[in-house]
Amino acid sequence: MSYICYVNNDKQTHNDMTILSTSGKKAVKITQDASGMFRAAHVSLSNTGLGTCEDLIQLKSYKTQKAAEKFAAQVLS
Repeated sequence: MSYICYVNNDKQTHNDMTILSTSGKKAVKITQDASGMFRAAHVSLSNTGLGTCEDLIQLKSYKTQKAAEKFAAQVLS
């Protein structure tokens, strides 16, 4: 499986991560909330001509970042 990962280590956004499929048509956005839970949002991406539109496919919560990344690997493969 191949994918592209972008990490934002800004203090305001904790450790936000976007994992893109190699086709660029799907992604999983992993964010951490104030309680320490990790949210994994599986989205489809489409180009509207004015920018990129994201449509939510599935949203899950995990206790660890590793579990959220495992989910991303499953849905993007």
